[in-house]
Amino acid sequence: MKKFLMWALSVASFALGYLGIPLPGCAASPENTRIAPSLLLAIKDAKDQARSFGSSIWPGYETAPFGLLATLEGREVLFCHGSLVAGFTALPPDPDTRCDLQERPNVFPRNLLAAMPVIDGISTIVMGTPESTGRDQVDWTQTIFHEHFHQYQSGFDNYYQRLNGLDLDGGDNTGMWMLNYPFPYRDEQFELALSRAAQALHDAINQHGTSFQEQVSIYLKARQALEAAVPAEDWKYLELQLWMEGVARWTEIEIALGSSDSGVVASGRALRQRTVSSLPGLDAAQLGRALVYPYGATEAMLLERCNPTWRQVYPAVLSLGALVKAIEPDNCR
Repeated sequence: MKKFLMWALSVASFALGYLGIPLPGCAASPENTRIAPSLLLAIKDAKDQARSFGSSIWPGYETAPFGLLATLEGREVLFCHGSLVAGFTALPPDPDTRCDLQERPNVFPRNLLAAMPVIDGISTIVMGTPESTGRDQVDWTQTIFHEHFHQYQSGFDNYYQRLNGLDLDGGDNTGMWMLNYPFPYRDEQFELALSRAAQALHDAINQHGTSFQEQVSIYLKARQALEAAVPAEDWKYLELQLWMEGVARWTEIEIALGSSDSGVVASGRALRQRTVSSLPGLDAAQLGRALVYPYGATEAMLLERCNPTWRQVYPAVLSLGALVKAIEPDNCR
């Protein structure tokens, strides 16, 4: 837990340094006492949609924490934490989101989008507004779906201990290994194997009937070749990232598709299409770690069609391959 908390704090510091944003220390100005109704509505919708439909996808999803730290101009407002945090001042509860509220001067940059255990060691979504993050309202709401899934992951049994037990930090006690792991994205053998596997995955997910089962078999062999293209420790890291970020992207899409808001549904469909269509020609050298989002999300789509019970096993593993390798092509529909 300590290592992962240090990683989360380091991510925030890294983001600040990378973006060239200083840590402001000004107090909230008297005139900045209201929270924009559109922001409250977006948080309410995201919370309701994630909790209602998300619970039909993931066992116990409704029990995951939903603390959200909104980084506003001159202050940060913490939603739904449950208890007053040192350094914060209590605000009246919000009847729309049904959240307790508290505020403090800014600590994080206003364009940050992340879920980190930075408030009392509890995984908390830290987000700027749609305007400060450069996202439209629908995309911003979908990002909450994604980050809330990371909050759900953090509640798995011995989650932080199991992460540390992977022994992938390379002695980096700051925890920045999660972002800076020296994976050989530019290795020619890996790039070639990834190109073949990504194309096979794309072709499989777009097939139906007997041809789908045949293409799944082709993909599973291509995935084996991809695993063989890198050292075992590097592959263990990539499987973790596919498990962590790829499935978060899949969940983001699924919850959007189950929304009562037609705009969110349309956005979810568009994201699904972009995710799958990006696989051919996936450029590891250019994308780096970001390749795990479309690749892992599409593998989750494959699991849905080949083994719908995979979500029951998911919390017990830290490797998406542990689930994909168990696929029996004859069971794929």
